[in-house]
Amino acid sequence: MPKVTRPRNEKGEFLVDYEEKVFEDVKAEPGEKALVTFHTVAFEGSIGFVNLLQATRLRRKATRPRSCCTAPA
Repeated sequence: MPKVTRPRNEKGEFLVDYEEKVFEDVKAEPGEKALVTFHTVAFEGSIGFVNLLQATRLRRKATRPRSCCTAPA
């Protein structure tokens, strides 16, 4: 089992830098739409949940996301 050798974080410290933006904040132009595709099977809900989170994020960026659900026959 690996051993943690660094000191414990103090209260209020973060493991990542939330202030530095690596990618620009892209906003949608009026009327733009986004397509989120679902390719999943029953009982494989984790990827579907990720796609729903992606659609929620796109909605906050002012796009009109549409979903397309596909699955193996």
